[in-house]
Amino acid sequence: MKATQGGFTLIELLIVMSIMAGIGVVSFQLVATGLQMQNKLDQDSEQFNTVARTWWKLQADLQQLIDRPIKNEYGQDEPALTLDSNQLSFTRAGWLDPMDTERPPYLRVEYRQTENSLKRSFWQELDRPPGSQRLVQNFSSVQSFKVEVLTNEQEWVDTWPRYTNGQEEKALPLAIRLTLAFDNLPEISRIFVIPSYLGNEEAP
Repeated sequence: MKATQGGFTLIELLIVMSIMAGIGVVSFQLVATGLQMQNKLDQDSEQFNTVARTWWKLQADLQQLIDRPIKNEYGQDEPALTLDSNQLSFTRAGWLDPMDTERPPYLRVEYRQTENSLKRSFWQELDRPPGSQRLVQNFSSVQSFKVEVLTNEQEWVDTWPRYTNGQEEKALPLAIRLTLAFDNLPEISRIFVIPSYLGNEEAP
């Protein structure tokens, strides 16, 4: 008696090949979808870090704001805080000196938007000599940067200091409102209250 030889028929092979091809297509689509999701998560995480880093630096500077006018590199007096065309400049305290170089603990900071970024400039000298070097930090993905200050009359204005009868207003505003828009995100506004107890700081 002859033994029956087992095997697949042509139809069975075609069915198996069709099933394997379907599994391969589905697996490829799952992998591609997973990679797209991972890329999207990476982009979202990078954007979140950019937004958080920008706001953290703004907050760190504004919370140390002091009423200390300066002299620029041309020998001209500048108020403790100036605002013009959304360019914000002010004096802040709390500049640490870990190397013990005996420099003043004060810093002049300036924020302004250029194209798709927010630039933070600062100078190592508070009262700047001629040729003083500007140091710049760049915060990317900032589509818009709007600054307003609150006057004693409870009015938000976009220029500071104000002048009355040709006289410059010496006092600081009550608060600063910043409105920023980042790439593919809606505008975010924050208000920073300027403490009423701030007094004039003497030059170091």
